[in-house]
Amino acid sequence: ARARGELARAELAAGETKAAVAGLRAALAAAKTEGWVSDAVHDGLAVAYALILIERDLGEARAALGEIAPLLASYPDGAAEAPYYLALLAEQAGDLGAALAHAEDAEARASRLGLVRIVRVARELSAALLLQLGREPPARAKLVAAEAALGADSPPCDRANLRNNVGWHELAAFTDDDAVAPPPSPALAAARSALEQALALYETTCKRPQMLTNVRINLARVALLDGRPADARALLDEAEGTRKDAREQAWILDLRGRAELHEGRPAALATYARLAELAESAALPGFAWRAALGQGEALEARGRLDAAAAAYERAEDRLDDLMQVAPLDARTSFLAGHERSARLLVDLRLRRDTPARALAAARRARARVLAAATWTDRVGALSQTDRAAWDGALSRYRRGRDALDEAAAGDWKLSRERLADAHRERAGRERELALSLDAALALLPRVAATALPGLPESSLSVLVFPRRRGAVVLAADAEGVTAHALDEPARLESVLAILEPRILRAKELRVLAYGKTRDVDVHALLLRGTPLYAALPVPVVYALDVAPRAAEPTTRSGALVVGDPRGDLPAARAEAAAVAARLGAALLHGTQATRTALLEASPQKELLHYAGHGTFRTGGIASALSLADDAELTAGDVLALPGAPRLVVLSGCETARTEAGPLEGIGLAQAFVMAGASAVIASSRPVDDRLGAALMDAMYGALAAGPAAALARAQTALADRGDVAAFRVVAP
Repeated sequence: ARARGELARAELAAGETKAAVAGLRAALAAAKTEGWVSDAVHDGLAVAYALILIERDLGEARAALGEIAPLLASYPDGAAEAPYYLALLAEQAGDLGAALAHAEDAEARASRLGLVRIVRVARELSAALLLQLGREPPARAKLVAAEAALGADSPPCDRANLRNNVGWHELAAFTDDDAVAPPPSPALAAARSALEQALALYETTCKRPQMLTNVRINLARVALLDGRPADARALLDEAEGTRKDAREQAWILDLRGRAELHEGRPAALATYARLAELAESAALPGFAWRAALGQGEALEARGRLDAAAAAYERAEDRLDDLMQVAPLDARTSFLAGHERSARLLVDLRLRRDTPARALAAARRARARVLAAATWTDRVGALSQTDRAAWDGALSRYRRGRDALDEAAAGDWKLSRERLADAHRERAGRERELALSLDAALALLPRVAATALPGLPESSLSVLVFPRRRGAVVLAADAEGVTAHALDEPARLESVLAILEPRILRAKELRVLAYGKTRDVDVHALLLRGTPLYAALPVPVVYALDVAPRAAEPTTRSGALVVGDPRGDLPAARAEAAAVAARLGAALLHGTQATRTALLEASPQKELLHYAGHGTFRTGGIASALSLADDAELTAGDVLALPGAPRLVVLSGCETARTEAGPLEGIGLAQAFVMAGASAVIASSRPVDDRLGAALMDAMYGALAAGPAAALARAQTALADRGDVAAFRVVAP
């Protein structure tokens, strides 16, 4: 059994994967028969590795890990290592939250047993997952900890790989906007140092030609960010000599084009045209976006503004295509790195004096982000049957992608005629892959539509969107669309003063929050020295501006009040009792407020009032309302509901808060709106429960005027009692 297992590992190293898997399975079976638990576990983990990362057969990999699961209780080392492979499996299946949990479990178990290698690789995987989720500081901390676990006598390839990963993570904090001769940056210096150390190791004690290409591409990006485009081109010339596949060639073309743009070279347009051709032939949608973006910038530099706008529009179209895949791997953090095309398009539309078209582009970008946010954690909610189907469909997609990449790597050998034939053949295979991916996506819970609703002409809609420098306020109502320059969100008050006549003629002021403005209490900004909620006769709402999902047909009636589920907030319990008495509503408090009761009852009600603990979690989608028996209702749970009450009041801390960052996000309040609520009253930060109770009592006393107007009147009446501006109204 041991001999067969070692032979299988040699076959795996030689690229004979199918033979290796068969051999490992035979060794596993024999080891189990003989009762050699540790051998059986390691053979099973090796099978899982081959199936996950090489064969891309997620269902079989899940089965292999399930086969050895009963053995782990009697083999602690294996019980520490197995979660690492579960993390790899979850990552490939698109469930990044579960992947991170498994990786951290592996790290914790291995740390207790002193398994240094597992600790290190688990930390490296955690860092990569955190980076995909847009959580850069903890990702960097994981890498620092991984390096601390790397001894001086560690294999040189381990040290080289970790140094390369450190450099890549440091680079993740930068965007193409930073590549205009920025001032010296400690992060950039750290990236350069780590990558240069990795390069030296790959050239000497760890001979890895493939990794030389990777490191040189990363160093070229460092040179661009450091304002040294000529050095970047020299590094790309070296990388060109060792590149192996279409993806590497695409990176080389993209960075070469960016260097040429920075130097003002006309060749940039031709370079990005080559990238567009490669992206199409090799089915690389991410590089199709980068190609269209680069073409737009090159055309704009030549003064061909209409052609540049068309290229930016193509980039936005490619980004919509990428949305079908990106949420599986990177979700909203992926879009944060791809905002540039929308920003440049909006900026160019404004330069061409077409604010209405600029607003359309900005709304489209914002809607895309909100739709992406709803993907998070939905893979983990699949049933066992659907998970098996998901694994199968996604495995077919990933294997097909690998085959396309492998085929495209040989394009340089083909004549022009044969190359055209190869492109057509791969286009057909790409369409088949799309069908496989569609089959997988159809298994997931509902996603909010990205279709943009019509803007209500009776309201004044205001969207703050970034430009090349500063931002712009786009205001739309029956009078049309106007644009107003904005340097900082704090100056929004001066723009609102200009818009005051239009605000006063409107039914409501709709704030389309984006980027930094999400943290601004627009309803509390001063107008003639008075907060807007008190100064305006029209209410202020924070609109998602995305068509909410159509709720399943049902008859809604009455109200449901949930109060103090954990039994530790007396003021919340009193608030809930008072609201239930005022509304004549059903009351669930304490141990009655179970998750099952809330899930069953809330979709049938016109109004839901929750008074208790709200908890914000990084990413927003895992933010939760506390319930009895230590249960929770997360934003992800809300998105999976068949419908939502028309009015939802969340009297708890941070129930309207979303993830900080450059885009838009999803939290509890936003999830209820996307599930069908017409209005959600919630808080954007921690609140005092006694003030919250008083505010809710005053708000319900004026509810006949409508939720937003009622909240404004309550805030005006209690303005001297504390932070009443923490509450806002979130609407479709």
